Amino acid sequence: MAQGTQQKALVMLVSEVIGGKASLAELEVALVIARQGLESMQEEWEETVDNLAAEAQEKCEDIIEQIQTTFGLFRHGLDLLGIAVENRRTEELFQGGELVRRCSYQLDVLFSMYRNVALLAQGPTDIPGLNLLIRTLEAVRSNQTPMQTFLSVVNAERLTTLKSLDDLAEAPEEGEYGAVRRAFDDHLRCMNRLARAIEANDDSLVDEEMKKADKTFRYLQELLPLASLRARTSGPTKSQLVNLVIHMAYDVAQGACHQDLLLEHLETLKKDILPLATAVKAAAPVASVMMQQEASRAVAALKGYEEAIQGFEQFFETRDVLLLQAASNRLHESADELHACWETLQNLADREGKVCCLRCNFYNSPDRRNCAKCGGALPVLVEKSTSTSTFSVESEGVQPAAEEPVSSSNLERMYKAVDAIRARTLSREEFEAELTWFEGLIDLQEKSVGKAPETSLDGLSDEEREEAVKRAELVRETEQAFQGGIQDWREAIQEWRNYLDTGQRELRLLEHGKELCDQGARKLLSLALASQAAASAGESE
Repeated sequence: MAQGTQQKALVMLVSEVIGGKASLAELEVALVIARQGLESMQEEWEETVDNLAAEAQEKCEDIIEQIQTTFGLFRHGLDLLGIAVENRRTEELFQGGELVRRCSYQLDVLFSMYRNVALLAQGPTDIPGLNLLIRTLEAVRSNQTPMQTFLSVVNAERLTTLKSLDDLAEAPEEGEYGAVRRAFDDHLRCMNRLARAIEANDDSLVDEEMKKADKTFRYLQELLPLASLRARTSGPTKSQLVNLVIHMAYDVAQGACHQDLLLEHLETLKKDILPLATAVKAAAPVASVMMQQEASRAVAALKGYEEAIQGFEQFFETRDVLLLQAASNRLHESADELHACWETLQNLADREGKVCCLRCNFYNSPDRRNCAKCGGALPVLVEKSTSTSTFSVESEGVQPAAEEPVSSSNLERMYKAVDAIRARTLSREEFEAELTWFEGLIDLQEKSVGKAPETSLDGLSDEEREEAVKRAELVRETEQAFQGGIQDWREAIQEWRNYLDTGQRELRLLEHGKELCDQGARKLLSLALASQAAASAGESE
């Protein structure tokens, strides 16, 4: 099967011709070599089939048929490339090149499956690689094959194990990956000792190492399925099941696994969506405007899940790989969107009804008078505010109770702009204009509050001096809290601008900006209400 590398080189050359980096003349020469290589590959493979025992041939029957079909498709792909070269039409190369690429990949997979099934059928164990060692050693000792052949088989296993260790080089040390790496390392050591025993022509030592090889093979057989599952369930989303479906869809598109496995996981995904949809709908009717918006987006993301599943089902009917890729992409996007919405919903739910500390920004339960984190005094919230702030809550008809997130027409306008750019119904220029408008309002808000004058302590009694220091400290803390709220708003604008720079994949920046904006609004509202309460208390005295 050494011609496989030649076929891969052809696929690369086709890509270079399409990209204008190679000529049709070069491809014409490569096609002649590729046809010869394909014929040689098929002859070599058919010879191995003829040498199989009747029982092994029967067990490999389905795979043998698939390999023969793939060889035929491969030739058809080469013919399409030949026609494109003959007509000097570069744009026609894609179809033939894509067919050759897929057939080359499928032959690799099918040859591996064929080898394993054939070796498995030969026995005596359920591990193909171990069977190859055992049967080759038996042939050596019955004088059917030279010892050098056995050494070649052992060396091939050593190379395979080294490649597996290289593939695991970047994997984490802990968990399944670490265990698999250690198991491969032990197996390689065993194969190295076995090779030295063969070279020393020490039969007793060879038998001893073969017994150890039986153990290392079996341990790897136990660990590899767990590691494989871990690899398929990690990345690119936060959902292990979605990751598994995406990986399975890729394998199905490449012809590396049967679609029944993908169907099975899709059924599980459908069942998992139902309780999640129920939980999201339960969160939707709450009074919080921001929570309603996030719940609506989560419902839309769940709709995306359904559309992705429908795309997979259409693929099963049409076998159109483009539909499979589109369904995978839709599922990926929906999973990212749903995770972002769900995290925001949880954060908002955790902050509902809580009071923000003006010193450390920690959210406290409404029954506390001092911050649970820094010990600072918490603002006392009242029912209404008569603040004339640019972001006045009362002037917009919104009740400033502690249970409600801060909202005003100006904030609502900004949140709607964020939602629109997220839904791609607002252009980059329009969103930038909204950010500039919001930034102008923040500048006006900041300028409307002047810096407090310095307090003179000259001529004051000790009691008056102590009272003046307390007032000055309160003024300083108030100024810091005000600037903290303004800073949160400015950081929110910066996050939204960062989103414009990083593109559609960084949706978390939009959500983080909204969280910062709400945090700043809460600080300023708490400050306004605390000031109002203090003024009311002064009047009553």
